[in-house]
Amino acid sequence: MRTFAIPTLLLSLAAGCGGSYAVVDGEVAGKGLNDINTVMFGGPFIIITDAQLDCLDVAFVTRHYSQGEAVTDFDFRLLQFAFSDPEVNSGVYNLAGESSVTAKYLVQTDGAFAEYRGREGNLEVDDLEEDKFALGIFDVSFDEGSLSGDYQAEWCRNLKDN
Repeated sequence: MRTFAIPTLLLSLAAGCGGSYAVVDGEVAGKGLNDINTVMFGGPFIIITDAQLDCLDVAFVTRHYSQGEAVTDFDFRLLQFAFSDPEVNSGVYNLAGESSVTAKYLVQTDGAFAEYRGREGNLEVDDLEEDKFALGIFDVSFDEGSLSGDYQAEWCRNLKDN
């Protein structure tokens, strides 16, 4: 019994330590999100971006942006999910209308910022370990295209409800 319990415990611990990743298919306004470098969650947000960011670099993430105004001094493509609750929660969320989770695709190139709003789809947070990781799948439709995929996000305390 003891030899079975130790490997099972190690596998359980390793499940949350595999690091963050995301696979995203699709495009919005002709712009995909293929070269993913950062996947994080914290506060009410889950973010997936091509920018190489650490937890201190994500303070620009907020619920509200001004179209056309640069939010950082670097280029990026970022898929953002924002919960109406102050924290990310596990479950299945419909993204249509006045839902409890919103989706946005943010693109900044050469100082020009564009925000695309998700109109329908689903976000699933299948497994959530507070202050460690969140993982699940998503499928989001925008007026300008769609994005779908799966993710495992690492926790970041700097993602806050600004």
